[in-house]
Amino acid sequence: MADPVIHTPEQLAHMAAMETLRLQRETNLFNATQRLELVRIATATLTENDRQKPVGERGISASDITAFADTLATYVSADPS
Repeated sequence: MADPVIHTPEQLAHMAAMETLRLQRETNLFNATQRLELVRIATATLTENDRQKPVGERGISASDITAFADTLATYVSADPS
């Protein structure tokens, strides 16, 4: 049977730091993906709602989409109880 690998305290600290960084990056990627999905939902919803308006009154701005995506994010992250 092979001898177990013995790591120095510096190696252990480095491995812990790398794991922390990996988890942070994974969390950031998940948050960005979720945010993009909320923007997609907001765009689709506002576009569909805009179709109900008369032609001269139609128009969706980026700030409309951002505000609705923020509202969705707040709703999704709220405590369900």
